[in-house]
Amino acid sequence: YLFYRQKMWDSTAAHLEKALSNADGKVEKARWEYLIAQLYEMTGKFETAEDFYARSISHTTDPIMDIYARLALVRVNKDGGENYIQENINDLVKMAKRDKYQDYRDIIYYMAAQMELERKNIDGALALLLKSTKYASNNPAQRNKAFLQLAELSFEKRKYRQSYNFYDSLSLDEPTLKNVEALTARKEMLGRLATSFEIIDRQDSLQRIAA
Repeated sequence: YLFYRQKMWDSTAAHLEKALSNADGKVEKARWEYLIAQLYEMTGKFETAEDFYARSISHTTDPIMDIYARLALVRVNKDGGENYIQENINDLVKMAKRDKYQDYRDIIYYMAAQMELERKNIDGALALLLKSTKYASNNPAQRNKAFLQLAELSFEKRKYRQSYNFYDSLSLDEPTLKNVEALTARKEMLGRLATSFEIIDRQDSLQRIAA
């Protein structure tokens, strides 16, 4: 803890690693292994971090830790390639289908979407984010995160009406949502923009028919 307060992450990780044998059961051990992995990731020791994230996954009984550790594994694995990312996405999708994880499906699909974004697969991310919003839990902040990312990604792909609809689905009174005024202004702008593009598309179609 002294090394941690001094932001000496290497030394913090080394001493916490030595303390693993004192962990009170698998749950605490998995939590410590996750923390060690985070510390090594912060120092750029990605292979060691990968090893401890994998250990945490093998020991944890907490589905949230499992999900976040899998996402971290994708982040720190620098030479696994697309197959490695796909394997982790497949594991998360399988997890989402199990009954014991039904209360976490929104988070699971959201995290799988972040993995798709790691490999620049925006269409794949959009599909998974949509699934995340369909399995709403009692977590409005998580639901808002999914809708906001859907809105932003749709905007990047110039799907303005779709982006407007996702912005419109945001719960603006949710406490963790930031820059509400800016989001409202963008939504109004998108509504006008989408309408204008729809008029242009309709006019182009009519002119083609007339020709």
